[in-house]
Amino acid sequence: MASFVPSQTNICVGDCINFTDNSLGNNISTWNWTFSGGSPSSFSGQNPGSICFNTLGVNTVTLSVVNNFGIDDTTITINVTACNPPIADFTSNDNEICEGDCINFSDLSVEADSWNWVFAGGTPTYSTSQNPQNVCFNTNGVYTIELTATNSFGTDTKSSTIVVNQNPIISLGIDISINEGEEVTLIATGSSGMYNWLPEEIFSCLGCASQTFSPHNNTTIQVTVIDDNGCEANDKLNVYIEWEYEIFVPNAFTPFGDGLNDSFGPVCDFDIEDYQLVVFNRWGEAIFEGFNQKNGWDGKVNNQLVPAGVYVWRLVGKNSINFTNIRETGHVIVLY
Repeated sequence: MASFVPSQTNICVGDCINFTDNSLGNNISTWNWTFSGGSPSSFSGQNPGSICFNTLGVNTVTLSVVNNFGIDDTTITINVTACNPPIADFTSNDNEICEGDCINFSDLSVEADSWNWVFAGGTPTYSTSQNPQNVCFNTNGVYTIELTATNSFGTDTKSSTIVVNQNPIISLGIDISINEGEEVTLIATGSSGMYNWLPEEIFSCLGCASQTFSPHNNTTIQVTVIDDNGCEANDKLNVYIEWEYEIFVPNAFTPFGDGLNDSFGPVCDFDIEDYQLVVFNRWGEAIFEGFNQKNGWDGKVNNQLVPAGVYVWRLVGKNSINFTNIRETGHVIVLY
């Protein structure tokens, strides 16, 4: 019975292996070997020497033996692979960025089973993913990116550089307060480049480094500068309007009931929170106390008109716009 054992059954192209005859039977007189894809391609004898295989794929080896009782043969297969080490290669979605930007890397290696990335200056500093994403660089400089690709037959390394440009610097200064209707001039200091201001509708020159304008309300101003490398920086500043909130309190009124100056109370263009108006007679007695800004004193006490004369008033509350406290006193004349 024909039988043999190869020294290996899975080899690389160009490798050589040995075969050992294990045939059973008496008086075997002939051994004929055939090596598909091998060199040499045949051999006559019990144990061939080293047989080399240069053809990729599945190669067959057949042994035929002969004795006095006849002939028998057997065949096995030898798997021949290229056994190439990897070729490391990669690309990125960008190779020149600004401080704080992030990069995605894509593996282009050939026949790699594992990957080891080193990101000098990056966060994270290394990765074993095939395609690392969102590797961020926070400090300007030139950094080396290195990929080592590995398989069972070896390793290969590829490196490339990333340029991280410094971000520009821009400043508007500290928040400012101006009077209503007053003009303000802002100057963006720092790096040169292309400017953009927000909100756009209040500026006439969006690309200028300075702006003069007159805001009508409290406004947050933002300026962005973009330098020649495409890197940008921005700053914000609040402009607060100092409104003159005046309260007018009449010094006389005529509670005739004729629809003219019939009541007494403060006049202003804003609401007074926690409103309280108290009127006192000449003896310091409170004769009126009001808690509704829209309803003034009608000159009456217990439904009767008070005598003509001078009365003292006190107004307390809080400005509903700037939340300043209000506490004022004065005199009012009741006329008939």
